[in-house]
Amino acid sequence: MGRDTNAYNIVLTLHILCAIVGFGGVTLNALYGRESQRRQGPGGLAITEANYTVSKVAEYFIYAVFVLGVTLVILSDEVITFEQTWVWLSMLLYLVGISLSHGILFPNVRRMKALMAELVAMSAFRRRTFGKRMPCDNEIPTR
Repeated sequence: MGRDTNAYNIVLTLHILCAIVGFGGVTLNALYGRESQRRQGPGGLAITEANYTVSKVAEYFIYAVFVLGVTLVILSDEVITFEQTWVWLSMLLYLVGISLSHGILFPNVRRMKALMAELVAMSAFRRRTFGKRMPCDNEIPTR
């Protein structure tokens, strides 16, 4: 095939676009987290849930970056090989990053989202039970 073919150029374009959409989609996650923290309660939870949804979509584009990168090496007609340092090192770094994301980041994000939802639900319950003015713990009537 070679690097001058239409197939190679299409895969290269898709590889670059997936990198932009995938990594770009998660690059600003810290800003979403800060905005979620500023808008506590249902508003903050909504921002967190929207960010989670966008990040899940971006995740598939990030997976495609790896698949398309491997495809580019195969299509390059040995101009680019897996033995080249930049190729195997980039694959190694990608796999380490994905492993850390799946092992540490994703479970923590799911837990934080669940805790936020629980806090919002508890707050809504307290408002329904005690009205707009929420009593301090020492003011809660005991039965």
